Amino acid sequence: GLKKDTGQGVHVGLGYLGNFYRMCDTAITQFDENVCAALSDEIGMKVYSLPMNYKVEEIREKYKTNSANSRKILAATTDWADRGYEKCLKFCNHLADKYDYTVVENVGTRSWDEWLQVIDDVDFVVNTDTQHRLGQVTIECIALGTPHIGGISDTVLNMIPEWATNDTDKLEEIFVHVKNSGYENADAHYEKLVERYSFSGV
Repeated sequence: GLKKDTGQGVHVGLGYLGNFYRMCDTAITQFDENVCAALSDEIGMKVYSLPMNYKVEEIREKYKTNSANSRKILAATTDWADRGYEKCLKFCNHLADKYDYTVVENVGTRSWDEWLQVIDDVDFVVNTDTQHRLGQVTIECIALGTPHIGGISDTVLNMIPEWATNDTDKLEEIFVHVKNSGYENADAHYEKLVERYSFSGV
């Protein structure tokens, strides 16, 4: 199958749909307009962007607790498909040791309910996923008001482009700034999230 190089050292991984899309009257994917434009060029037909709707407001209403700082960091990169979990965990341990935090690992045994509670409880979510995917973790973090730093997912590139990097030096600068100044744009990010990904928005 075809794969489109994003220029960031990863692959979009959507090109393999090209043969299927060519059999269709209309092609739509949940990725943003830039990815769709690149995919359109690759397969020779127009691909439209339709963001995936998500229970944004419901997540916020049910799981956001405004709890006190826990001094915890979630290493949120998934541990399957060679997506960089070990690097993420190593970086989180570095931050924790240097700034007196505890690391919560991303284990595969949690239910979604438990996962969302963890995101609400921690002070930071670090996600250095090496693949350009949708970015559900970013959606969940913004919905719960927890800073999500790192990664190159579609969601982080659209919602928080200034935090969309896997450069650990830059991520540490972001971490320190948010630690000292707070999550300054939390409300603006949430409003933007609702507009793009909520059921009412989509």
